[in-house]
Amino acid sequence: MTTKKKSNEAIQLATEYFAHESFNAARDFQQQGFLALFQACQDTGESPKRIVRTFLEYVDGSAKNSMNRTREQLIRGDDLTMELDEVNANATEDRLRIVDEVLPADENMYVNVMKVCIAVTDFGLLKDAFRGMVSRGVARSAGFGLAIRYCHENLDDTFLEETLDEVFATEQDLQGAWMLELPNYNDALGCFADTKRFDQAKELFSHMVNNPFIVPDHITMLEMVESHRDASIEEIFNIMDVFLEWKLAPNLQVFTSLLSVCMRRRVVGDAVALIDAMEQRGVIRDVKAFTTIAFIHASHGDLKSVVGVLHEMASHGIASDQVFFDYVMNGLYGSCGIDMCFSLFRELNQSNLVIPEGLYVSLVDLGTKIGLIERTLHIAYNMECEGFCISSEQLHELMVRCTSDTEISEFMRTFSLLHQGRQPDTPRFEVELYEELMSILTRLNRKNDVSKVHKLARAAGHDDVIV
Repeated sequence: MTTKKKSNEAIQLATEYFAHESFNAARDFQQQGFLALFQACQDTGESPKRIVRTFLEYVDGSAKNSMNRTREQLIRGDDLTMELDEVNANATEDRLRIVDEVLPADENMYVNVMKVCIAVTDFGLLKDAFRGMVSRGVARSAGFGLAIRYCHENLDDTFLEETLDEVFATEQDLQGAWMLELPNYNDALGCFADTKRFDQAKELFSHMVNNPFIVPDHITMLEMVESHRDASIEEIFNIMDVFLEWKLAPNLQVFTSLLSVCMRRRVVGDAVALIDAMEQRGVIRDVKAFTTIAFIHASHGDLKSVVGVLHEMASHGIASDQVFFDYVMNGLYGSCGIDMCFSLFRELNQSNLVIPEGLYVSLVDLGTKIGLIERTLHIAYNMECEGFCISSEQLHELMVRCTSDTEISEFMRTFSLLHQGRQPDTPRFEVELYEELMSILTRLNRKNDVSKVHKLARAAGHDDVIV
């Protein structure tokens, strides 16, 4: 609290100072002061707009002249009497490159400005600061890298193109003294992939390939797979061959991304080939990889292969999760209908596999969604008998989907059964569930059932239930 108060006071004082008619940024302020004010803006969430504008005035004033004088002195060396154009170009080529690479100390200032702009989500001002940094010729890895990271995190592909244009222009001007680093390339590829600017991603990758000093890594490979998700399988595999020329084989994340491409297209053959390749390369599959292949089999109605995947997961000690069965249920329902989803229970029993909680939960969700209320209530009760608890949310969704007298009767039967036996110390279902059920029963003129629900609520510990 004290820090925030001090920061507010500093910002208020600086604002009054900057507004004074005799104030001159280049003459009256220092870089350390701006750094402190930028930090104060981050601490308080205040807009840094006025401070940034003043900082840019400062840079255009004495700081710019000071930097230029320092550059000239460094290039001349010890002979300060020489004019800059008298310096022997061949003798000072290395010095020029080093100076231009390390001199822009005020890049750090611009980077701090940009960080503050990101913190307070003033992206227009961020871009102004970036353009000021570029026009001053001080942008390098930190400045360009932060701009590219902003583009990736905020999916700003338009500004990314502007940033990359400035990157390549700077690389050309410095003639090898500075180059964009691989993590920044990967960020840019990720932005293009996430915004579906696939052609731009391919163009950027071609630029990387033509630079012998840039060696792609697995993140590059992953982003390129994502950028080819609308391409043919053959084209995707051709890209993988390009990476193999760098002796870079797919890792688990890349294989999983490739499997996801097969999943979207329901392609079994290539998915199986990828699984075989993972085994050959010793890549240990995780639940996400198994989920992908199980979904592909499910989307073709191949129950035995789905069970085979579960067998293999069990042999590797990998537990299925909720997402796994959500995908499997959606695949089976989409390809063959709800009966095939129920058949998975029979297949698992015949294979002596334990029916996981996730399968019950997914089937209850699906059955509720499509309005198959009575069969879903049976599954919900079986789930309880196996020791898995149906959630209040699931039970509520089932309740509000009941439209016929038969369905509401089946719901009442199941709801009553859930209250048998020893009850927990605290109510399992919220009081609102009981009250809404009584309201539904009242509308249906089922007074006896209203009384039953009221008794169940009080027995569960809801003494304040309203009839």
